Amino acid sequence: MTLSYIDGLKTFRADFSLELEDTLGGEANLLCEEAQSVIVRGDLLTSLRSYAAKDNDRGSYRLLEQGDFDKFTVSNDGTLTSVGELRMSDNPVLNVYIEYYSDTIDSYIEHVQITLTPTSYDHSRSEYTATESGSVVIIPQINQFLADYAAADNYAGRFEISSPLTQLILIMIILQLTRPEEFQAKDV
Repeated sequence: MTLSYIDGLKTFRADFSLELEDTLGGEANLLCEEAQSVIVRGDLLTSLRSYAAKDNDRGSYRLLEQGDFDKFTVSNDGTLTSVGELRMSDNPVLNVYIEYYSDTIDSYIEHVQITLTPTSYDHSRSEYTATESGSVVIIPQINQFLADYAAADNYAGRFEISSPLTQLILIMIILQLTRPEEFQAKDV
């Protein structure tokens, strides 16, 4: 290639050669719902997979001991799988570094940043057992996910208890209070 500088009547030329080399690193930023198990398929990490394909996938993948490496495993196709549950309340942004290494090509490191988002189901399920009592009090803070969700909304909503059994109990109480002569308790 020739690079020229032209100043009116004079021209200065410089010849040079340009050799392009592979980039030996990349970055992926992903949004992922919080869940009991989070899986990021290896084919979503296209830069990493493309680099491995240049080597005919003769190498291997491993997690570098940086960031949140202890929360994931990596398979032989570059797929990341969480070791356990990933929750926003624990750590909303996770960083993992995957290395593709081989004897026939230089190593390539992909920095994967995973930003957790609330579950799209907007609910969690908890089971509580209470012994027979004059009153049972369930406070929202007993369920950390519900409490965090309400706090993120600046408590603009309201708490409700709903279930078919709750509705039946409320109907029975209303009947007993409004028409006690017609109300007869029966085994349900």
